[in-house]
Amino acid sequence: MKTLGFRKIGKYEYGATFDKAVYQRLETECHVTFSIHPSDYPLCGLHFEKRSPGKLTFEKQYLLEDCDLESLFNTLASDLEEGEIVP
Repeated sequence: MKTLGFRKIGKYEYGATFDKAVYQRLETECHVTFSIHPSDYPLCGLHFEKRSPGKLTFEKQYLLEDCDLESLFNTLASDLEEGEIVP
């Protein structure tokens, strides 16, 4: 996210079954949530949201059932680098 001009805002949110961070560039925010238990979030894996002035403009779920944890993060990083997620 840093190489795309984003900076982390606020504190990391930690729960027993999830971690969450918010990144910002100008008026665009990206919310990244990692969840490992369906009691907090319905799907396990990485959840990515892009918001521009408060409105959800893009959302993508990377599921743990589709691959292992390392592949999940590699796929997210690849999508970011290739511009699929954030122009």
